[in-house]
Amino acid sequence: AATQAAYGYTPSEALSWEHRRGIILDEVRARNSDIVALQEVDIESYNEYFRPNLAAEDYKGVFWPKSRAQTMADKEAKRVDGCATFYKNSKYILLDKQLIIFSREAINRPDMKGEHDVYNRVMPRDHIAVVLFLENRQTGSRLISTNVHLAWEPWYSDVKVIQVAILLEQLKKLSDGYAKWPACKDKEVFRFANEDSADGVEREIPKCGPSVKYDDGTQIPMIICSDMNSTL
Repeated sequence: AATQAAYGYTPSEALSWEHRRGIILDEVRARNSDIVALQEVDIESYNEYFRPNLAAEDYKGVFWPKSRAQTMADKEAKRVDGCATFYKNSKYILLDKQLIIFSREAINRPDMKGEHDVYNRVMPRDHIAVVLFLENRQTGSRLISTNVHLAWEPWYSDVKVIQVAILLEQLKKLSDGYAKWPACKDKEVFRFANEDSADGVEREIPKCGPSVKYDDGTQIPMIICSDMNSTL
């Protein structure tokens, strides 16, 4: 959090979340990227601010909070941050979405069972990754988009290594599975998710092309987005 105690040299109005979230939204709009990946977004900010505002810019969103939210009451869970990924709805179809919880994957690995460091260092960290499997409506090409939040503290450099290793292992499994997915034949079904509706803005949906076939997972393009704020 941007508190006055941590940033005493900054005017208080510049530190307010209402001011900062507006700047973030303006930046996203100005960039007009096909895919936007945000970390440290809390549930309330996603549902009440970013998701509705970006819907007007043709963005659909996928959000998961960090794993500790699953153990909290709704009121407290609203303050838990997570990863939010937005993609241009007129350009992409969402074929699949997956949540990777690093602590859960670590504890389920046979080579980590009984290892004290897993319990003492990896398990308390509730970091996650959100994976989307997208198809370009026009070209039929497919894409794996990953939004990940890793441990940032310098004294958790070993935890970061484990998290990255787990991430790459899980992405390998997912991509190999996605290579076997059948063609998307009825692309109109995916235009709007069940909980969403059109935002009232008419947009031209490009003519859909046939789905591209991939022989194995390594052929599917992949992008990984994260808060890369560590040199370790």
